[in-house]
Amino acid sequence: MPPPPPPTPTPTPLVIRFAHWESGAAEKLLGSLGERFGNLNPRLVVQPEVAPYGVQFARLQAELAGGSAPDVFVNSGPYVAQFVQQRWLLDLTDYLSRDQLQLSAFWTEPTTSPIEGRQFTLPIWNATEVVFFNRQHFAELKISEPPSDWTWDQFLSIARQMTRGKPGEVTRWGVLLTNDLQGGWGSFVASNGGEWLDATGKRTDLQAPASLGALRWFADAILVHHVAPRPIEQQRLGQAGQIDPFLNGDVSMFPSGTWEIPAALARPGFQWDIRPLPRAPRTGSSVTISCVQPVSAAAQTRLPDQAWQFLSFLLGHEAQAMLANGKVKLPARKDVAADVSAGYAAPPPAHAADAVAAMSHARDLHFVPRWQEFRSAVVSALTPAFDGRASLSDAVQQASANGDAALAGPS
Repeated sequence: MPPPPPPTPTPTPLVIRFAHWESGAAEKLLGSLGERFGNLNPRLVVQPEVAPYGVQFARLQAELAGGSAPDVFVNSGPYVAQFVQQRWLLDLTDYLSRDQLQLSAFWTEPTTSPIEGRQFTLPIWNATEVVFFNRQHFAELKISEPPSDWTWDQFLSIARQMTRGKPGEVTRWGVLLTNDLQGGWGSFVASNGGEWLDATGKRTDLQAPASLGALRWFADAILVHHVAPRPIEQQRLGQAGQIDPFLNGDVSMFPSGTWEIPAALARPGFQWDIRPLPRAPRTGSSVTISCVQPVSAAAQTRLPDQAWQFLSFLLGHEAQAMLANGKVKLPARKDVAADVSAGYAAPPPAHAADAVAAMSHARDLHFVPRWQEFRSAVVSALTPAFDGRASLSDAVQQASANGDAALAGPS
């Protein structure tokens, strides 16, 4: 009898390198997404490559320039324009057309929209801003919980009632206000009709009346009404970033982003909820800052078809529902986000749908070249005003000068 044929060798799986900077629950989730994709596609393996944000993008730029970049990576708004200009991103336009993937089903912004008619990024998840509040504090003081359609005046009035102790001896603050564009005064400036950049994206616009008025309200809440801790007091409350003052029960309300939700849900026995940002009296509007997270593939990838296969999986219903589970991320896919039975809008918290509804009046961060440097320069210059060490007008003037210099780049 002839000898049996040799066994057919098992095909070597193809490895898709997937880079991101997420940690904690988000890192675990992205790992699970990669594993699920591999289970559905046995010949493909997703290999995570994780590093902190700054390290990740320093490494990514070097790898993209040197031809050794990951196949797929979570991108970032401040870098998209540079990466497109350098031709480092895989053009996804034909893939989108072939598979009829409709981005109208997703929230997008300039960094996840076509650039000169071509698609280089896709929207994977979103972040938006709401007001977190401690329900137990409201119950203790027999104060009605915030309404959905409240104003800055109502917000300030509640913060006064919630603050315990006189200036210099406060034991619990009514609100925590953060000196930052995202998760801080940015949404208040936008709600008041203001901007932080002019239409060209090359000049700081914080001295305009609408912008300055919102910053004045922010500063007065801290220094005149004494309902929010100064930045230097925030450092003490948070032990230099080691403790979240809201989750620790040191503040009753906290305007922040949806990135705060997973940690709040993981806090046993912590009674909390969210409400929309209050309306500005000048405009009657509540505008939230949103940031749609882009994801891309490297133009140099050896596996363009497989990279697209993984990207389209990440935007599919199953993967987007996994993002919504536990509120780890707000899905960019609108139907999954708005699903009140099993999606992101489903409780808890009780008003989870408010985060989704906020997207109907959201605006983006207006990413431009050197945006990170601009943000740092402006925030640093405003800190003395919120600490009471400089007048707001002087601080805003300095922030404008520093912001303009940062946008212009090295001389």
